[in-house]
Amino acid sequence: MSETIMIKCTADQAKKTKALLKLYRNVLHNVNNNIVFLDDTVYTNSRKHLTDFVGSLMDFEPAIDSRDLNDKLEAYYNFLSLLSLIDKAAALVYEYPDNGRKYYEILRLYYLGGIKYSHDEIIEELEMSRSNYYRYFEQAIACFRCHLMSVLKAKNYELHDELLLKKSS
Repeated sequence: MSETIMIKCTADQAKKTKALLKLYRNVLHNVNNNIVFLDDTVYTNSRKHLTDFVGSLMDFEPAIDSRDLNDKLEAYYNFLSLLSLIDKAAALVYEYPDNGRKYYEILRLYYLGGIKYSHDEIIEELEMSRSNYYRYFEQAIACFRCHLMSVLKAKNYELHDELLLKKSS
């Protein structure tokens, strides 16, 4: 008989993890749109796409404000890095042996997917009772947080109370 290990986090930790997860879909959407806009701007000025010459752009294109472009690219890189860390933690949730796939599906449908489902829609989609769903939902949050902490630690990041990621030295 196998024993299920319960991953728990405090109410405050769960609240902060949910707040971070709520940002995921909007940040992904905004970064994608901003990169498309930046590519259009670069193409208008130089008739080349951003991917054609990012490395040499600052040296050879006087029509481009290199400081502004560099700041934008750095900000997009930081946002994409955050999204990548969240994706890695979600992949670890999926592989978690005790209900990991169920936790992942809940997180994907509620926070990570292209379309946001309501709790009621997820309950119907996963064919679960309401009480089981909310129990699994809270366990999914705790499981995600646990795996996010291990991903952050492996990459030398710390998650601060203000939900800011800082690289450790």
